[in-house]
Amino acid sequence: MARRRLITRILAAASLVAASALLAAAVWLGSSHALEWAKRQVVHAGAGTVTLEGVEGSLLGEVRIARLAVAGGDFALEAEALTLNWQALALLRGEIRLDHLAASTLRYRSHSTAPVKLPDSLALPLDITIAALEVRSLEIAGLPAIENLRLGYSGGRLVHDIR
Repeated sequence: MARRRLITRILAAASLVAASALLAAAVWLGSSHALEWAKRQVVHAGAGTVTLEGVEGSLLGEVRIARLAVAGGDFALEAEALTLNWQALALLRGEIRLDHLAASTLRYRSHSTAPVKLPDSLALPLDITIAALEVRSLEIAGLPAIENLRLGYSGGRLVHDIR
């Protein structure tokens, strides 16, 4: 009987520690410190090619970015007034799941005059789902702007689906 009581107490204590850790993680993820940390990670991973300005919100809900710029060697990509709502816990399953992704303007410019070479593979390292993607103005250098683009996307290692 004493052994059963000891096991019950150990399990209760372990459950309390686990619940406390989950609560602490949720509180931190909802903080501005977590968002700033995530911003630094994205900029660092971009090795000087990514700029993020005016980042606000919560990693547990909506994130707003005034300006996102990616300056690749032969291209430039810029998004203005970017808003995303995502499911952070989906990362634990190895996927990125966005309920809503919107931008007022998305611009792409190529700096290369060489013919476009297709990649060997379109496989992504993670599965990605964007339930609703909205771009008010899509500007690709040299082409007329596409206004009020709305679509959904899901894809990953094997398949890509645009709806």
